[in-house]
Amino acid sequence: MLTIEHLPTAKGKKLGVSAEKLDFSYDLLGRLIKETTPQGALSYDYDPLSNLTTLTLPTGQHLNHLYYGSGHLHQLNLDGQLISDMERDDLHREVLRTQGTLTSCFGYDAMGRKAWQFASTLPAEKLSQILNPGIQPELLVEHAYNPIHRRHQYDPAGELTRTLDKLRGEIKYDYEANGQLHSRDTGKLVDSEEFRYDAAANRLNFNTSQFDHVKDNRIKQWRDQEYAYDAWGTWLKNAAG
Repeated sequence: MLTIEHLPTAKGKKLGVSAEKLDFSYDLLGRLIKETTPQGALSYDYDPLSNLTTLTLPTGQHLNHLYYGSGHLHQLNLDGQLISDMERDDLHREVLRTQGTLTSCFGYDAMGRKAWQFASTLPAEKLSQILNPGIQPELLVEHAYNPIHRRHQYDPAGELTRTLDKLRGEIKYDYEANGQLHSRDTGKLVDSEEFRYDAAANRLNFNTSQFDHVKDNRIKQWRDQEYAYDAWGTWLKNAAG
C-alpha cells in the first residue's frame, strides 16, 4: 500500500470534513520507513533484526527503542528522556515496567501464565529484581502502596477460574466440559452472567431451551443486541434493541 485518500461526501463537506492523503514509503525489505500525512511525516529506523529502533516524529523528536539479545525491548525514551524501563527474567518475560511514578510488576506460574500483577507507587529501585536479587515481589501484591493489583488462578485444563482484583473484587469463572464459558460469578446478581450455547457453539439467550439452535449459524439476537447479515452471511451491523 502506497497511498490512502480520504474523500468526504457532500454531507461530510458540510460538516467540515476535508480531503486527506497519506503516503507510505518502504525500504528494500518491505519495511515501512516513512508515513507522510497533512500534519507531517513519521520516519522509522530499524536494526539488522528489523526491530524498530527510532520513530522520528513530525516535530523532529526521536522516540528511541532499546533492545537486548534477539529483540527484547528494555527501554523507551524520547530524545534521551526516559519514558519506560523494562526488566525481564531469564526467559525474557517482562517482570517489571516503570511508567512515570508507577512501577508495574508481573509474575508467572510454572506454565508461563500470568499469575499476578500490580502497579505500585514504591520507587522502582526497591522493586527491581536486578538491584535486589533476593526480593520476592509476589509477597507484595496486596501491599498498601499498590493502587492496582490482581491475582489469576487456573484449572488443570488451563482455563482461567478466578481473579482477585483490588478494583473489581473476586470473580469466578466456570466452564462446560468442552471449554465453553458457562458462568462468570462476581458475587453480585447485577454483574454475574451465565451462558448457554447450541450444538454449534453459538450463544443462546439463557431463557431459551437447551435444545434450541441458531438457524444458519447466524445469531439474529443476543440479549438486547440485534444482528443483520447480507445474502452471503456476512455480518452487516448490529443495533441495540
